[in-house]
Amino acid sequence: MVRSFDGKDLAFDCRAAEFVCRILVDPHHPYTLARYFDAHWFMSYGGNGS
Repeated sequence: MVRSFDGKDLAFDCRAAEFVCRILVDPHHPYTLARYFDAHWFMSYGGNGS
């Protein structure tokens, strides 16, 4: 279940991890962030850069 900024609730038939993955990679998802990026990229977590 997602609540939008205008207070509407929208149910999604998936678990939270899948929902997050889809908003990051699916440009057609209603709450997507994917349409704002040309390519996927990942940053390492840690001080040595690896």
